[in-house]
Amino acid sequence: MLEEQLSRARSRVQYTMQLEADLLQQKQTINELSLEKEANQEKLQELFEENAQLTLLSKSALLQDNSSSDVDQVDETSTDNSLSEQLSSNAQARALRLELENKRLASTVENLQEAALQQTNERVLQLEKDKKKLSLQVEEIEESKRKLQLHISELENTVKNAQRDTKKMQEIRDSLQAQIQSRIDEVESVTKEKLKLENRLLEAERALEKAKIKEEQLEELAEVKAKVVNMEKEITRLKDTLEVNSIAMDKLQCETETISKEKLHLISQVEDARNQISRLQEVERELKDLDSKYEVEKATIVTLQRDLVAEKLNSQQMKLGLEKLGLPADYLTDPDNALDRIVSNPGVLKAVRERLAQEQSSSQTEAVNSAELATVNAQLEVNVSTLQSQIASLTSQHTALQLANSQLAAEKDEVAKELDSLRREHQQLLVDQLTLQGLHEQLGSEYESLVKDRDTLKGTVRESRVEARGLKDSLDRLSAALTSLQQERDCLRAETNSLNNLRAEHSKLKDDFRNLFTANEKAKSEYRGAQEEYRTMRSEVRKLTLNVTELQGVIATRDDRITHLEIELSKLHSQCGMLKQVTSNLEEDRRSLMEHVTLLLGQYHELLTHSLEDKEHYHLEEKMFTDKLNNLCRQKEKLEEKIMEHYRRMESCPAKKLVLPLKYEI
Repeated sequence: MLEEQLSRARSRVQYTMQLEADLLQQKQTINELSLEKEANQEKLQELFEENAQLTLLSKSALLQDNSSSDVDQVDETSTDNSLSEQLSSNAQARALRLELENKRLASTVENLQEAALQQTNERVLQLEKDKKKLSLQVEEIEESKRKLQLHISELENTVKNAQRDTKKMQEIRDSLQAQIQSRIDEVESVTKEKLKLENRLLEAERALEKAKIKEEQLEELAEVKAKVVNMEKEITRLKDTLEVNSIAMDKLQCETETISKEKLHLISQVEDARNQISRLQEVERELKDLDSKYEVEKATIVTLQRDLVAEKLNSQQMKLGLEKLGLPADYLTDPDNALDRIVSNPGVLKAVRERLAQEQSSSQTEAVNSAELATVNAQLEVNVSTLQSQIASLTSQHTALQLANSQLAAEKDEVAKELDSLRREHQQLLVDQLTLQGLHEQLGSEYESLVKDRDTLKGTVRESRVEARGLKDSLDRLSAALTSLQQERDCLRAETNSLNNLRAEHSKLKDDFRNLFTANEKAKSEYRGAQEEYRTMRSEVRKLTLNVTELQGVIATRDDRITHLEIELSKLHSQCGMLKQVTSNLEEDRRSLMEHVTLLLGQYHELLTHSLEDKEHYHLEEKMFTDKLNNLCRQKEKLEEKIMEHYRRMESCPAKKLVLPLKYEI
């Protein structure tokens, strides 16, 4: 828009310069007309002088004719007749010639007078026509002057409009400065809010760090809870193992007690069996029943019962044998050392030997009585064989009992060791249980405290989450505000840049306006001078018109000049028509340009308002505006080229031809 105003102002300056050039040309034409007027006056003087000389010559010729006739008359009287005749004949011939020549001259003069009258009449008519044409040209020039005055008034109006535009631009600049100041204040307030929000962000980050620490503590609490749960599971598992071990211990104790009881019962049964041999079969049956029961219940107990039953049988047999041998039955209480004691007992050996001796003696004595004792011997042999078999069975049973006893002793030792280890483990488990109970109580208290801390942390976490959400929302709002502020800052920067550009262009426009104002003042002063000169010229033209009316009769001799001038006038008419067409085209172009400029001014104001109202479409509209401006620059260049071509065409025409229509005005 400013470039268009500059181009418009420049075109106005060029137009004023052109007007100045036209004024100078008018002055030159006026000077040339004055010079031609003086030349015409001089030529009229010369014509008057020539006319006077011609009249004098004609008078002198008549006088000479008269004098010659007088001389001839005098000579006729004085000379001879011949000479008089010759002279008279010559005079008559000459007179005739002179008369004929006078007639011819009179006819030619009449013809010339008639032709001059006709020519003067025609010239008067032509001059009247030229006068009318010149009056029309004067009217056209006055109209052009009016147009120039209107154009000057338009220029003044445009200058006033430019002043108004400058005032508006100053107001816009002031408003923009106020807006920029308000935006700067807003930016400062926004920066303050930004600092506050950054402080709040730092506080929020600190709170988030605290919340993270609390979350880590909660995670640690969760891990501790998991560990506590695992410890509780381990405690329950250990409790279960303790219960299982205690149950196993109780079972083992019960089994040992039952075994000890059974052993005591068996010992009591053995003691009872010593006295109740008759009930051996029933006891064996019961033992078999017990064996069957033990076999059903426990294979180990069944084997032990079998071994005990066999041991009982062996012990009974051994008791019977010992009784038969006369040994006490206490040897059976220690079965491991019973044989050794039996072997190492001299009394037993003695008794055995004595018994053997007695038996031998009895056998010897009884051999005599073999018939009597055959049956006894057979019985004894049977008894011996039975005893031997019993001894063998007792020895085998004794060895088996020793093995079983050793196994039982080993098992007893193992069981005792296991019992000791179980007791130790039980004691250790009791100690561990006590420590675990203490730990459990401690962990329970810690768990309660951790639960309380967890509840408090949950509350703090909820609060921190709420604060974090609020801070996130505030952060989002702040980020949006920051982005909007950054965009506004960028827009403000662009506006400040555009404002700086506008200031520079405004200063340039001020300079151009000052130059235009000075040029306009000069043009006004020159126009006033031209008006004064025009008034003086009009007065002179009036005087010259009076002189022309006086000199209409004398201008008959200027036919050739008039014809030449008519030819030039026709040429000038054609050139004037061309110039009128050019001026009409230029005026149409100027009108179209002014309309286009007004439209562009309206669009510019609309764009300014639209750009102030809507900043988002600023860049698109700026691009559109730049495209329009480029198109206008192209159109301006094309129009300047056209104008330059018209000026070249106008300059190609000679300056005198432009001046000649004004000559006839005089």
